[in-house]
Amino acid sequence: MSSKKSIEKDIYSTDYFYGITFTDELYQASKDNFALYDIGVLICISFAIVLGLIIILNTEQTNLLEEQRRLSILRVLGVKISQISLWWLINLVIQLIVALLIGLPLGTLVARVILSGMNTASREYPFINDPRLYLITIALILVFSFFSHFICMLWIKKWNLAENTKSKT
Repeated sequence: MSSKKSIEKDIYSTDYFYGITFTDELYQASKDNFALYDIGVLICISFAIVLGLIIILNTEQTNLLEEQRRLSILRVLGVKISQISLWWLINLVIQLIVALLIGLPLGTLVARVILSGMNTASREYPFINDPRLYLITIALILVFSFFSHFICMLWIKKWNLAENTKSKT
């Protein structure tokens, strides 16, 4: 082992050029540092997932509040909650398609910019190019959307129709 170090010293110390050789200790230290990067990326992804759920639920409830009077009048006229739910689901799917067409390319671009700043010479985050991630994203958005739709339809059942149909002047 000592002969290897002396050979490395001779190779790297010629002409006042000193090189750094990665020993096992240096490799372990760099591996621990990169584990911190992985944790940071996982925290960013988790935050984005939670924020996405909150945004979808908030958007769905805001849209429902804007249409509350109209939907209450439809309920008074005899339209069933299942019919309103179907109409609302179609509206949700249209919004979802538009959001995916705009959001996926824009999100990919933002992710590339952010994660390129985290790349180093010996560590790269190639998972942003994985097509499976797009499918996971679409599946999560679908699950969040249907979850928020279910919550909003439960909320409609609790509306006071008499109060909601009064004219708001």
